[in-house]
Amino acid sequence: MMLGASGQRTYEKHGYADALHAQISHGIFDYCGAPVITAELLLMEELGTPDAYLDAAYHIGRRVFG
Repeated sequence: MMLGASGQRTYEKHGYADALHAQISHGIFDYCGAPVITAELLLMEELGTPDAYLDAAYHIGRRVFG
């Protein structure tokens, strides 16, 4: 899970989302030999509050770990 301070449009416009995905999924996980079960980018513009981030992270964790 990654936290972002800009909106999705900014990440797409500048290629940040692809760059983050490549760095995290391929650069770190492939190097370690670990599978990527999910990769989530949580954006401040979409979630708005710290509690919303925590709630989203909780639900992602529940999906991954049951």
